[in-house]
Amino acid sequence: MLPDASISKEYWDAIKLHFRPRGAMAPVLLRRKLYELCPSDGADMRAHLAEICKIVRELKSVRHPIDDKELATEFLSSLPTSFDRFILTLTDADLSKSHNLIERMLGEYDRRNQQHGLSGNNAAFGSFDQHRSQQGNC
Repeated sequence: MLPDASISKEYWDAIKLHFRPRGAMAPVLLRRKLYELCPSDGADMRAHLAEICKIVRELKSVRHPIDDKELATEFLSSLPTSFDRFILTLTDADLSKSHNLIERMLGEYDRRNQQHGLSGNNAAFGSFDQHRSQQGNC
């Protein structure tokens, strides 16, 4: 690692902050980014959810927060059509809090991976769980 890597990161973060879109454009660009997210079947669900949560936090930072009901709709809308049967099983309680829905989605994803004999994804899975425990829910 470079000796000044942490300083370089600080500079880069300051530059990104200075040049990020402001005013009406910031939430528009973030919403577009959010609406374009759609993983393919077999994609890492934890990485997908982490990306959504990252955008949600960015929206909150520009004072355009997303409430839990809208977030639930965004989570479900971004899923591949192979999850349609799963979506039909959800209750209002599942949709009322984003962390409840995340748990259900990850449980379904893990169940599908076990059913198809997929393994080796625990490192990627853990990254979302660890990130969420550090950052809180979306």
